[in-house]
Amino acid sequence: YSAVTSFFPDRKDHPRIVPGITSALRAEVEELVRHIPPGELAIQWDLAVENRHLEPALAQGGAQAARDVAARMAEPAAEICAAIPPGVALGYHSCYGTLDGWPARQPPDVTGSVLLLNACISAYGRSVEFLHMPTLAAADADYFAPLRDLNVGDSRLYLGAIHDMHDGDGLKAQIDAVRAHISDFGLA
Repeated sequence: YSAVTSFFPDRKDHPRIVPGITSALRAEVEELVRHIPPGELAIQWDLAVENRHLEPALAQGGAQAARDVAARMAEPAAEICAAIPPGVALGYHSCYGTLDGWPARQPPDVTGSVLLLNACISAYGRSVEFLHMPTLAAADADYFAPLRDLNVGDSRLYLGAIHDMHDGDGLKAQIDAVRAHISDFGLA
């Protein structure tokens, strides 16, 4: 959806365009796996624009409206990811974007990222090896409370917590805040 919505802002066009983009991305994945051995390949889908589309739905329509948007945006993943053979690591990177400088936006908590990653995991019938989500400088347990609803399954969660937004003891405080809601995660 990042390619489609950026260039075709009229939502009525999306059902006509998304199938072609999806087919083209699947063909690209098939080409990649034809040339790179599975154990040497990782594919990560970046969800910056998708995350940006989810936030207004969440703010205006609530969690269910945001879940519906996330599910629609994740649908192409099922077709594209079906071309990824076992042994290829698959991951999703929820992102706040860098177009206007990092971070491009600062949502009040990680709800949007959680809903989007859950939709992506459920859209595809195989394991997702890794998930990555941003953390900003937040060290407030409430900011991370939605992590309790993240369906990690067999995935490894990595938090983008190594950045220049922390001061002093900020990273330690942030790790402690995250651990109040999820105990097993890595740092990126």
